[in-house]
Amino acid sequence: MVPDYILQIIKKDIKSMKGRNGNFVVPNYKPETHYLDLTSSNYYFALLCIRNHIKLISDHYFNTIIGAKNIDLFMLTPSISSPMGPGSDSEAIPITFGKLSSYLVDSSQFGFEPLILNGLDKVYCYLPSMRGEDYDNRHLNQFYHCEMEMAGTREEMKKIIEGYIKILSETLLEAKEIVALISVNPKVSIAVLEELVKQGKFAEFTFDEAVELLEKNGKKHLVNYTNTGRDISSDGEIELMKIINHRLPIWLNDFDRDRVPFYQKPQADKVIASDLLFTPIARRCFWW
Repeated sequence: MVPDYILQIIKKDIKSMKGRNGNFVVPNYKPETHYLDLTSSNYYFALLCIRNHIKLISDHYFNTIIGAKNIDLFMLTPSISSPMGPGSDSEAIPITFGKLSSYLVDSSQFGFEPLILNGLDKVYCYLPSMRGEDYDNRHLNQFYHCEMEMAGTREEMKKIIEGYIKILSETLLEAKEIVALISVNPKVSIAVLEELVKQGKFAEFTFDEAVELLEKNGKKHLVNYTNTGRDISSDGEIELMKIINHRLPIWLNDFDRDRVPFYQKPQADKVIASDLLFTPIARRCFWW
């Protein structure tokens, strides 16, 4: 439930939108005038308000509801926390800071894990991440990252993630008048948020079931078969969501052990790991 103090901030922001003249269309990016656009654009004003709402509800959820400690860690590290591997093209970004040769942090994961081993059961942050790879429709190379590490089971973790998605959706619905101003398809965006808020436990599929569905529906070419196991391409995940025809996120569980890009706990030839796949909202109006 969104607390009253955040609701009051949202109401104040909605009121301020109504007093602004002009449209809320995103400006064309021009490096030489971008700083001026930030100060005068209605679009950026609305976007900054939404970002503030997301940060406020994230702190409320993880700190007050979940009981996690907020730990803002370092932004430079001599360690590389996301090494190259199958499915990951991210390289460390080197930086010289004074006389120190270091790297920009791409995740707080390695900094959080010792804290969990030292007796904290849940820690989280809301910090920028920088990754040495070209951005595409699937991955950004710089972004704000809300991360949590916890001591517990996978099912406990899933429950926390689902709760976070729902309270984010509830918050954005409270600000739907602002969302509608900057969304490329307000009707679809708001409908998705409404469904997410009402959703019970998210549906689950095993990796084996996902591969079988793609094979049976003529999409075998979207599965990468190797001597060490299989993985599914980004396009394969999108096709999988179309085949399942499920309009809300699904959990994909238990990947082939030797094809996961990061370390996971093995269980026979699988790993105890899950990805949460979201329906591509921008495309939903074409295949809903």
